[in-house]
Amino acid sequence: MVTDMIGTGSFAQHALIDGETKLNMKSAVKAFKQNNPTYLDIKMVVVDKDFSEIEVLAEALPEARREISKVYGSTTFEKTHAKNLVTLMARTTDEREFDRYLQALQTLSKDKPQFYEYLESNWLSCKDYIHAW
Repeated sequence: MVTDMIGTGSFAQHALIDGETKLNMKSAVKAFKQNNPTYLDIKMVVVDKDFSEIEVLAEALPEARREISKVYGSTTFEKTHAKNLVTLMARTTDEREFDRYLQALQTLSKDKPQFYEYLESNWLSCKDYIHAW
């Protein structure tokens, strides 16, 4: 996913990698660069906590700033509950239940406003198309 400076995201590449070895990551980044000639315009890359990934991206995109994803600041407990609430929201057949799960998710993510903003703009905005009631 690539996001521009005003927050508009678009798909850039999907790569299936059998193990995040340095060689595999280099191959994936090479394919990305070949398929996305404007890769030189990339200003920032958000990565997980895998340091081999960070090293490969530092070599391939030296001008881009690298940041570790804020998701890794969440506890396993929070992630598990958030995942369970989203699953309940997707499966409920009652709109009031959906709203209760959403309220619980909003409370759970109060210290992570970027998560709720993402949910709001990418999932709740199309809830009429995905609800089960």
